[in-house]
Amino acid sequence: MTLQLQNKFNVVVVGVGGIGSYLSEIMVRSFSPIINKIDLVDKDVIEYKNLFRQPFGVKDIGKSKTAAVAERLKIFGLSAEINPLNEWFTYDTFREKMEKTLPQQYPTFILVGVDNHTARLEVLKVVDATKNTYCIIGANSTDSSNTYFYSKTLCNTRYDPRVRFPSMFDFDYDNPMSGCTAVSTVKSFPQTTLANFNAAADIATLFRVYTQNFEFIKSCDSSIIPYELVVHSVGKETQYYEKNFQLVEND
Repeated sequence: MTLQLQNKFNVVVVGVGGIGSYLSEIMVRSFSPIINKIDLVDKDVIEYKNLFRQPFGVKDIGKSKTAAVAERLKIFGLSAEINPLNEWFTYDTFREKMEKTLPQQYPTFILVGVDNHTARLEVLKVVDATKNTYCIIGANSTDSSNTYFYSKTLCNTRYDPRVRFPSMFDFDYDNPMSGCTAVSTVKSFPQTTLANFNAAADIATLFRVYTQNFEFIKSCDSSIIPYELVVHSVGKETQYYEKNFQLVEND
């Protein structure tokens, strides 16, 4: 695939587990020519149970996920700078340890594959407070995935995830793993590798849509651009659909 773009972009992948481990490889393999730098952010370590859904091996058990993913990505010898950060993603972490290392002349896309609301809300807080920064959030259940775009221009509109999903606030904010969907839903809706990969692919698809149309989106109406992608499986039937922005931004 040849990408002919004027811009380069900084990329931050938040969570390199079920979704983010696959997403990181997709990003480096598919978009390396337009990525200035890719930060991998996660404080988890690899456990035996991760080997069934995530692209790690027995030799990786005990390593930080970010270090293992960075090591894997660097063997491809591609041009993007890869930086692992063994931290939970927070507003303060971004401000203190990441923002200064992201060249400001390039837009930043934060790609979220983490499965807890705390981190998602921290990402939204960063996007609202930081110039030229955008995010794409992905999530999945057993067979379905849901992925959506956010920028500060959508704050408090119908497209703001905090407006659409008020349950995001139903957790203990001081606990970085509180509100973790893996804890609350996996017993009833066990995640599958395919659902993880679908979410990762949809995040990458939205990234491609927004980066290829970046100048247009900044200067013109973006109502034709999808803000959400959904893969929904019911029985033997799988539905794929997208949702586009409406012309009226505020209800």
